[in-house]
Amino acid sequence: MLAEFADGAHGRDCRGSCYQCLRDYTNMAYHSLLDWRLAGELLSILRATDDTSNQHGRQSAELLRDWASNIPPGDVEFWDDLGGTGPAVLFEERVWVAAKGPFEAADAAMSSPRISIVRDAVAANTRGVCDMVFVDDFLLDKAPARVSAMLADFDGA
Repeated sequence: MLAEFADGAHGRDCRGSCYQCLRDYTNMAYHSLLDWRLAGELLSILRATDDTSNQHGRQSAELLRDWASNIPPGDVEFWDDLGGTGPAVLFEERVWVAAKGPFEAADAAMSSPRISIVRDAVAANTRGVCDMVFVDDFLLDKAPARVSAMLADFDGA
């Protein structure tokens, strides 16, 4: 069923749930929480497969770009590829922002190999900005203003 949701126009246009997939009148109170992509990622974890990484990367890039486009141009710089690790945003010349999956650990002690590579790319960047924040793409999609508010309070500590 999830493969059908991901194919064609539905996979391109449905950001989490719609009346063609998960929404109906009986679950109206939960519409903002329903997300077939999130269910697919969890199922992939439970099956111990990694068949969503390509789709996840494309969605994360789109969400980062959308979020960055709503911030004054002088405050953000979108990078399509930060040192071969994928998209990132330089926020206010003080912190790098990269997307991660909601189930992906970003803690230095428990991070995935992909997160470690992103951290290494930030350390090696020539901009002199070493602080890094990972924002899960579920939050980027559902509450992008919250991401901006959290970053405004970020002090690098």
